[in-house]
Amino acid sequence: MIPSRKSTNSYDIFCNNAVVSWKTKLSAIIATSSTEAELISAAYCAAEVAFLRKLAQELGFVQVSPTIIFEDNNGAIALGNSGHFKGRSKHIDLRFFFLSDYISRGLVKFERVDSTNQIADIGTAPRPWPVFQRHRPVLYGETTS
Repeated sequence: MIPSRKSTNSYDIFCNNAVVSWKTKLSAIIATSSTEAELISAAYCAAEVAFLRKLAQELGFVQVSPTIIFEDNNGAIALGNSGHFKGRSKHIDLRFFFLSDYISRGLVKFERVDSTNQIADIGTAPRPWPVFQRHRPVLYGETTS
């Protein structure tokens, strides 16, 4: 088997401490940096969040505050918040600019989380058993992170 060098994207979306949507998928494109890979995952997550917010609104549950996306990569947070893709990140601009648009419109916002507490990381690669055991109660809705 030839390695593809593609990243694995993963996100988990919670509502009232329960996972309502999740996805783990091999990226369709090859990321050239960890920042780009994280930004791709955040963009997929933001698109799903936008859909779920519209669904919730149609069901009568209007959200007035932004949905928080926990991110452990400072570069992805900076690019998403600023929407200023230039230099080495210019190639990301068109494909993921909507993420910055969602942030500026108040649909989503980034919140920094330490990598050891990033629940979505268990969907991107094998993790040691203690790491999985630490995140399992959160994924099963038994506790909050």
